[in-house]
Amino acid sequence: MELKHTRVISFLVLALLTGLDTPLRPIFSLVLFSYFPGLLIVSLMKKRVDIPELVGLPLLVGISFWILFFYWTSGLPVLTWYVLGGVSFVCAVLADRQTLMVSYEHYWSVFILGFCCLFVVSYLYPWDQFFQWMPPGDDMKFHIPQIEYIISEHALPQDYGALYPEISTLTYSLGYHITAGLTVVAGYSIPSVIVATFFIVSLACFSFYYLGKTLFDWKTGIYAAFSFAFLSLFFHRLSSTGTYPNLLAVALHVAGLSLLVEIMVEKPGVSRLFEEVNKRCGILCVILLFSGAAETHPYILVLEGMVLGITLLYWSWKRDFRAGALSVVTGAGVLLLLVPFFLRFDPEPLSELEIATFTAWYRIDSFLSMQDLIRNIGIISPLLLFLGVFGCMMVERRWILGIWSISMMIIPLLSVFQIRYPEWYTISPNRFFFFLFMPLSIMSGRFLSSMEEYMTFRRFAGFLLILIVVSTGMHHHNLFHSFSQDPVSQVQMNTDDAFVIDWIAAYTPHDAVILNTGPVADCSSWVPALARRKVIFPFFSGHRGDNCIKTLKPYSKLADLKVLTHTPDSDLALTVLEKYGIRYIYIPAWRQIPWLDLHPELLVGSPLYRTLTKKGDAYLFEVQGDTHPKTTYFTVMEAKQISSCSGMVSLFFDPVVSFGVRGILYVQIDYADTTHEQIDIYANEKYQETIYTYLTGEERSLLLPLSPLEPSTILFRGTNDFVLEGISLLVGVEDCIRLSETVGLQGEWARTESGVIAPAGEKNLQVLVVTVSGGEVTLVYRDVGMGDVTIFGIDVHGERHFLQTISREGTGNDGTVTISLQGEYSVLALGVDVHGDDFLIVGITYTT
Repeated sequence: MELKHTRVISFLVLALLTGLDTPLRPIFSLVLFSYFPGLLIVSLMKKRVDIPELVGLPLLVGISFWILFFYWTSGLPVLTWYVLGGVSFVCAVLADRQTLMVSYEHYWSVFILGFCCLFVVSYLYPWDQFFQWMPPGDDMKFHIPQIEYIISEHALPQDYGALYPEISTLTYSLGYHITAGLTVVAGYSIPSVIVATFFIVSLACFSFYYLGKTLFDWKTGIYAAFSFAFLSLFFHRLSSTGTYPNLLAVALHVAGLSLLVEIMVEKPGVSRLFEEVNKRCGILCVILLFSGAAETHPYILVLEGMVLGITLLYWSWKRDFRAGALSVVTGAGVLLLLVPFFLRFDPEPLSELEIATFTAWYRIDSFLSMQDLIRNIGIISPLLLFLGVFGCMMVERRWILGIWSISMMIIPLLSVFQIRYPEWYTISPNRFFFFLFMPLSIMSGRFLSSMEEYMTFRRFAGFLLILIVVSTGMHHHNLFHSFSQDPVSQVQMNTDDAFVIDWIAAYTPHDAVILNTGPVADCSSWVPALARRKVIFPFFSGHRGDNCIKTLKPYSKLADLKVLTHTPDSDLALTVLEKYGIRYIYIPAWRQIPWLDLHPELLVGSPLYRTLTKKGDAYLFEVQGDTHPKTTYFTVMEAKQISSCSGMVSLFFDPVVSFGVRGILYVQIDYADTTHEQIDIYANEKYQETIYTYLTGEERSLLLPLSPLEPSTILFRGTNDFVLEGISLLVGVEDCIRLSETVGLQGEWARTESGVIAPAGEKNLQVLVVTVSGGEVTLVYRDVGMGDVTIFGIDVHGERHFLQTISREGTGNDGTVTISLQGEYSVLALGVDVHGDDFLIVGITYTT
């Protein structure tokens, strides 16, 4: 049957549906703008298609077309509905002039593929955690601002936006973001992006059908799509973390590979679908799909380079120079179309911190033991591997599947020997290994197709039903523990955090800097995407590209801000907050991976922070920079330039404190960040904290609470010998007035412009003197009022020792008394009893 003069009508119908405000509007918009350019290209390439090809292939080709189009016009604001609509309409008119024959043989296969697509959608989202269409995982925290920019500004972003101008380049592949931008008619919203994403990602079922059909027959294509949708676990894992660009790139790559195979190889007994002119158009279509996939995810770019390179070697060995030439032309064409993508790269040498960080990550993702291999096979799916291996034995033309599989094994094999190659740090070896699910799906499809031929219909249907039931159990009920509990795969948003983030968007200034508690598995890092406010630890703090680690310095900031996890009520904490211009602190209700482990109760009890809003366990605080901490700190011991011996430093301190002094012992560690080191800190054999140094050359301090004023042994244990700039032991006293570095007042004293008033008759008025070793206290008072003032010392047992009586006569003059002290004290309390009128103290000093 020949279709003519129907494309324009279809365009108008879709345009009408797109104009209606329905939940499917994003999908209608995407189909309207991508289908007809793709259909025109497909009709130039092929003269006959089946129903699944007519439905899915134009969409995939059209998506690739727009990805390339907008990369080549990235500096121009052309991503508008009228440009998209105009191009699509012209393509519909031109497609009407092409002759495209449609084969209705096995037309019902499109319904099977539709069923596979629906099953994929069933696990693309953790529906049991549904919350306002918020995507699972962390990746969309990065993608959503880029999509919003594309839809609102009608152009591709060149950097990380106004919130993070310090990152001047954006090299991340934007193919998925452009595709999501095709929903421009529906306007920007997270639900519209997610709905459109579910549609485009499920098209991968059609891609696997095309490749299976091209390599073997339509039945293999159907079962390949079934194997991909039902038996593969890795695609599910990617979707459960919101890694949608990778999913779309897989769909485009597999579709492109199917066309490449169709051009290179003629199956025996099958009439040629390509004339020479069509073959040339077919190569252009392959280049289009490969380029679109490469600009959607960098891993696919590397995979395609390996596939084309090994294919060239294979055909050269076979002396088939025509097929080898097709590989060269395809590779050259892809490189040419990727020129705008490559021009975005601005490589810089890695810093020592980046090298150390990436080396650690590379090692974690590598294959260094048999356990690593077994674990990663389990992530792909043991069932898919089992059927795929059996299918491999039945594959007649193994060359493309072999080349494909070998391409996916090169980087994992290099990781076995920890071999580094250009840009080695940007690719996870295990993630590359997981791509084996693609050839395994094709081989599994071949195995199932062969089984259908050798088994009776009843037995095969029963076997297929068992596979469906088992697959449903694996994907939806964690059968066989297919998915371990992973917070990275969860929907992070909830009612409490959504309320606080909405409050931030509504009531904080646009230039506000907010301290959040972590970049990943932490709801607070959604703030830039949802509230458009800057946070200290955005999701891309650990991004391996664009020099994010070097520029954002997340580890340095974490080292500085650690003081807030232990002693937020301190001048040191306030100094660090001022250093980074932090005005607000957001502690979310949902945080699963400890990064900056802030405790809201510590902030609630400090005058340095004001609670702006709270819902459930989600808090938003405002930093009160013009106030003073509730706790006053006095240094009772200091040591400078401490060098470790065999990687250890031990310090014992037995405080001598007057009975009744209320305080906590703290240790302040001052160090220079000049090495790459890890130092664990213990107090009385109990772990306290770890100091990490990152070769930044900066001076840092950390203040830790140890215990009440009791004997303490502090141990520092490093991986190598280290040097600390200083260790200080401090006594922290609440509700204390500091007069000097060694003198403070505890009790109900009243500060005035003239001095400090000791109220008459008030009990428990104390003068605290620290680091006493004999010496004397000089007290200057103003002789106003009448009555005696008695001053006495309090020893460690609580006994009072008379020291001085001051008799006042009301002369109004300043008087001075000198009090001699005996013994050694870390903190000595001098009691003050005031009789008669209030007692005005002008100043108190201590000298040894």
